[in-house]
Amino acid sequence: MKKIAILHELQDHVLKCVRDQNGNHVVQKCIECIHPEELDSMIESFSGEVAKLSTHPYGCRVVQRVLEYCNHQQTVGVLDELFRKIEMLVQDQYGNYVIQHILEKGQDSDKQKIIQHVTGRVATLSCHKFASNVVEKCVVFTNAKLRSQLIAEVCQNNNDIFQMMKDQFANYVIQKMLDFSDHEERKILLSKMRPHIGALKKYTYGKHIITKLDKQLSRMANDCEQDLRDNYSNNSLKVRTELNLSLNGMGSHNNNSPISIRNGVNGSNGSTPIVGMNGHNMLNHHNIQQGQYSDYNQKPVYLAANDYHERADGE
Repeated sequence: MKKIAILHELQDHVLKCVRDQNGNHVVQKCIECIHPEELDSMIESFSGEVAKLSTHPYGCRVVQRVLEYCNHQQTVGVLDELFRKIEMLVQDQYGNYVIQHILEKGQDSDKQKIIQHVTGRVATLSCHKFASNVVEKCVVFTNAKLRSQLIAEVCQNNNDIFQMMKDQFANYVIQKMLDFSDHEERKILLSKMRPHIGALKKYTYGKHIITKLDKQLSRMANDCEQDLRDNYSNNSLKVRTELNLSLNGMGSHNNNSPISIRNGVNGSNGSTPIVGMNGHNMLNHHNIQQGQYSDYNQKPVYLAANDYHERADGE
């Protein structure tokens, strides 16, 4: 009840408190701690003032709390006012924080409205001190399809991508695109960036991109190397499996089929053929007379089951 009493006492002074260095914290705390249904009168006092409050150093904080804690019916009007002034807010030193908040925590439909505003102007907005923050959030907090559209727009114009790479603000957008693009998009982006690496060394902010490129190229090289290792390992396993199956299948038309010792399986007639991993008979290992059937293409040597166990026990 004390919270509600404080809220009622503030009612006629809400806008004044929102713009005050200390009062804005009280309003924020009311929004955070009081049930949204009790805040209707406070939200109504913001009507027609949302855009102005969003460009205020303290007011932008309160607008963000409204978007975060209030229900849909209360925020729909606030969002409408924001989107009517999105051009100005994206480039405002405080308004851009409100737009970023929507991208981070808002509904997908609201995010798409912001991205639609950015699309077609990615390079221009990325070079703006405040709007570049919004473009970064568009890259990070959108879905894969919309992100691909933003990256494709940058890659279409070689001059745009070069200007962005050397710009003090836009270079961070490029870095975010490298971080959040998929494998194919990253390859295309890197191919567009490589021709400008030499020229970037002349620019202070271009060096940030060169450092990022080194990391990305190193990462891609490691990925390729790992892929080669995986392919080699898979192929080797396949060859070994086929060889083993081939060895197991030799002599299948008689009862004395040679079976690799690796499998540890006895022949069907109680005899175990001694066939090594390389396909040769393991004559020397079992002290069998050398020179007899030394090639694996010849008839393999068989031991009786008892003989085999005795020899195995004696090893």
